[in-house]
Amino acid sequence: MLKELIRMMIQEDKKNFINKTKNLSYYGDFFDPLFLEKDPESLDNKKSAKDIKRLWAAEADHAFMNSVVKIHWLEGSVRPSIADDIVSRINDIKNSSGRDEISTMGYIEEPYVSKWGDIGLVLKGRTTLAANNMDTIYSGYHSMVRNKEDIRNKFKSSGIPKRPTRYSSSSAEHDYIFDRKDFSIYAQNYNEFILDNWKVIGLVFKEADINDIDPKKT
Repeated sequence: MLKELIRMMIQEDKKNFINKTKNLSYYGDFFDPLFLEKDPESLDNKKSAKDIKRLWAAEADHAFMNSVVKIHWLEGSVRPSIADDIVSRINDIKNSSGRDEISTMGYIEEPYVSKWGDIGLVLKGRTTLAANNMDTIYSGYHSMVRNKEDIRNKFKSSGIPKRPTRYSSSSAEHDYIFDRKDFSIYAQNYNEFILDNWKVIGLVFKEADINDIDPKKT
């Protein structure tokens, strides 16, 4: 009886989210992930994107989100030819404040692998949105905006957010993750968990690369 009640409550959370967002539908500009354009459509999309994250946070099982292993993958290798660049990028992330939201892949079982890179940073933080298919969120790359001084100043106190640049309730119902039931093991190589207030707690990398890394530089 208790298990059935819990199951019904979990299903109700997702249903509530879909009902509350059923009238939201937009397809934003991937190259403007923060909706910085001042035209009416972009401003409307920005409001919708913020509403989606707020409503998702209200319905998600955050205990489950905290249990997921979240990894930010770095494209490249630690082999000598490009190791200095990788080590520099690792240190930049390790030394950052963690206020800028960051995209990760979520895992609930090994192997921790990705087609996006051979080296990953294991992060701990607050999940602000999650989906089995990263293209459903399509949050874009902070590299497009991170180094622009006016944008850094705009988000100086809160950090730069990541937002869904597109949304449809049908895609969300299929792909958005609210709890363990929604999480697909088969999508561990293609999902997205957005984190806020995060910190680095570990490193993962291909076994073949382990002898090439210089621990003195990390």
